[in-house]
Formats: sequence, structure tokens, C-alpha cells
Amino acid sequence: MIKAVIFDMDGLIVDTESIHSKAAEKILKKYNKIPDFFPNGLVHMIGHSGSVENLRFIKKYGLDLNEEELTRQRRAFFTELIQEKLTPLPGFKPLLNQLHKSGYKIALASNRYEKHIHMILDNLEVTNYFDVIVGPNDERRYKPHPDIYLHTAKELGIKPDTCLVLEDSEPGIISAKAAGMFVIAIPNEFTAQQDLSKADIILDSLDKVNIELIESL
Repeated sequence: MIKAVIFDMDGLIVDTESIHSKAAEKILKKYNKIPDFFPNGLVHMIGHSGSVENLRFIKKYGLDLNEEELTRQRRAFFTELIQEKLTPLPGFKPLLNQLHKSGYKIALASNRYEKHIHMILDNLEVTNYFDVIVGPNDERRYKPHPDIYLHTAKELGIKPDTCLVLEDSEPGIISAKAAGMFVIAIPNEFTAQQDLSKADIILDSLDKVNIELIESL
């Protein structure tokens, strides 16, 4: 029986991947580097920890920066970009309202810097819907490790196997399954080619997730 629904954030409830890519492009422009776009149109890899991606980015572009300084600059540009009005992805707000009215616990578990999580949720005017909001820290490893999801269940006060996770990426799915949770994958244009086979169900939109489906799990 599902007692809680846990949302990922990037690429599931809002298209932050494009924003993240624009922040990276701003850094490359600052250092006179030409961006090399992946086939999905982004300059960064989706779903990986900040540390892994930053080290890859520094090496690929030969940046004379350490990881700490790159992180600082990326976060600064990202913060600027998310000040603009964000548009939630289809189905997110209606589902949030359904879950709230039906009495489900609601959480968000993301690899994103926690300050940015709150800024984005505030921008979307949905922060108050969430019982628990969890990001990585020195004690909680990034997805695909299960730490973030296990900590979310602990904060909710329920067992992991009573949690439904909504994810869009392969690392996120691996993380949630390793935590012992039921996973519905909802890929976007940037993650559709990833291996999502470990998910229990794959749907093409949050519009397809409703209370009837959740009660049937």
C-alpha cells in the first residue's frame, strides 16, 4: 500500500535541465570556450552528481578552475536564471492537488543543491505541499546511491516499500529501486534514450499518474 509519493525535480516537475545547460554555457563563454553539445542539445550530462559532472566538465574544456570554484560559478549563474518565472511540466500541479486532497504524504528528493530546490519550489508556489524536501549533503550521497531516498522515507516516518517514486532519469531510478521503492519513470526529451528498464512502470507524462493508478499499486 502506497503511503507517500516522492517526486524527483529536474526534468520531472520543471525543465531545469535547459537552465542548467545555459548556466554552463555562460561559464564557457566567460572563459572563451566553445560549447560542445550532446545530441539532446545540452552541454552537461543528466543525472550525475555535481562532483562527477564538474570534474568531467573541467577536463573536457581544459578550464583553469578547481571543482569548488566551478561549483560556485555554476550555482551563481543558475541562481540568476531561476529568478525568471518557471513553468511546471504538464500534469505536475494537478497531481499535486490530487495527492494533497487524498491525504498522501508528499516529498521531493533531488540531486539538486538544496537552496536551489527551495528557490524553484517557491517560484512555482508549491513549497507548502511538501511534507519533506531532501537534497544531498556530506552525509547523503548523490543518486544513483540510495541515500537521498532512504533519508526521505526516514523523514516521512514510513517504510521505503510504501513509497512511490516519480523519476525521469536512469540514475534516479537506480537510486529509488536500491532504496526498495516502487518507481514510475516519466522520461522527458533529454532522458528518453536512457535505460529506464529498472522502473516498475514507464509513462509518457505526469498526466497519466492519478489516484486510481496509485491505489492499484
